[in-house]
Amino acid sequence: MKKIILFLAIAVSFANCSEWLDVNHDPNNPEDVGAFLSLPAAEGFAAAQIGGIMYNYSGIFAQYIDQLPECMQYNDITTYRLTPASQLFDRCYSGFYAGSLEDLHAIISSESSTESEKFVATVLRVAIFQVIVDQMDQAPYAEALQGANVPMPKFDSGESIYAGLLAELDAVLATSPTYPISGDLIFSNDLSQWKAYAKALKLKLLMRASYAQDNSAKIKALIDEGDFFTGDVKFAAFSDENNKRNPWYQTNVVSLNTQNLSASHPLVSFLKVTGDPRISTIFKTTGSGEYSGIVPGGRVGDTSLKKANFSEPNVSPTQPVYFFLQSELQFFLAEAYLRFYNDDAKAKAAYEAGIAANFATRGISGTDAIINGDATKWQGSTAEKLVLIGLQKWVGSAMLNNVEAWAEVRRTGVPTASSYTGEQVNANPTVYTPGQLISPMSNALGNGSFPKRVFFPESAMKYNLNTPAQKKLTDKVWWDKK
Repeated sequence: MKKIILFLAIAVSFANCSEWLDVNHDPNNPEDVGAFLSLPAAEGFAAAQIGGIMYNYSGIFAQYIDQLPECMQYNDITTYRLTPASQLFDRCYSGFYAGSLEDLHAIISSESSTESEKFVATVLRVAIFQVIVDQMDQAPYAEALQGANVPMPKFDSGESIYAGLLAELDAVLATSPTYPISGDLIFSNDLSQWKAYAKALKLKLLMRASYAQDNSAKIKALIDEGDFFTGDVKFAAFSDENNKRNPWYQTNVVSLNTQNLSASHPLVSFLKVTGDPRISTIFKTTGSGEYSGIVPGGRVGDTSLKKANFSEPNVSPTQPVYFFLQSELQFFLAEAYLRFYNDDAKAKAAYEAGIAANFATRGISGTDAIINGDATKWQGSTAEKLVLIGLQKWVGSAMLNNVEAWAEVRRTGVPTASSYTGEQVNANPTVYTPGQLISPMSNALGNGSFPKRVFFPESAMKYNLNTPAQKKLTDKVWWDKK
């Protein structure tokens, strides 16, 4: 029964049906349905956003995928020709607030919820707010989810929301919940993993803000304490049936009845030049048996290109939606050991552990090709090693956790941007250095510019008078200081 309810949540969330937005206020049903039903619904809503629309445009912005020639579904996204009317984040905004966060708020606020259920709901709530802030910076937080009592909640700054999220994590980590939980489809009701996930989320928040504020002492104290989650944090309750599949696959492979997306040249070229066997898990070969990626914006910039000459994404109908990869955690640790401990040995060990973890997630062997590769082995100055970490995090997150990948590209500045334009690379690929971003051949933001955030949703601009003045795609979020 719970899976049926969950998949209905995913399907309706993905379709953005307005009727679902009132699910927690049905006068014919009790307000408090219990965590057993609310928690999996909240998890499903979150997975539908992170693994669906956001997975798609974040993958384009991180230059993993691009518009396939002879198709046009995502032309505007790949060329950054976006306006608030494009509603890039609007459905996700509604899905997060009216779906996941509303259900989690009900669990936390309910007198019938156990301490354990409130712990889990708080941790997932923090994870969702972190994603929202990283997408659009300011957001309703302190006054959010109050219903008719606060119909137009104020937008808080990203920095203040991060501070609030850290305080929420500190508060629940100070408790010792032991009562069993049920209905959890992320960690299968393993409360110890939720506690370890809470600590890793705290590390992520501190690391993501670490170029905007001095978090070194807090980061070191947290790492010294240890006890982070094992495996990956993922939602894997999918089956190869209609509206029960991975949300990106359901939309882009099944519902559209065509494949609109190609591999992007920056990632394909880097995987090929480094001899990375993960390429086979990320992309399919072309008809000629090769891996080939299109230069960003190439569908619009060069109409002579043919889709048969480019690889397509290799995503299965049952691929999980990943909230936090073990490889991502290890790369955060490697970065911290370098920047805050000056401990090269521990940084190297974490870097190599991150590579191994990512290979394990993808279910393949061959880590030696990367750990010992001329361009990818642990070597160089501290700055060069930070680039190594950033590039492996970029590769490791590819087509698994695109949302976090785009955030890390913005935070670290890795990959760097090529000095050659998309037109130059398309005309002569030999001028390009693999492992660099490419300004799209047709770039509405101007050559060399890249998206740094999403717009505030049109619905918020229209119905919430406390929504700030609209931002530009090139306006940075608060932690983007490097």
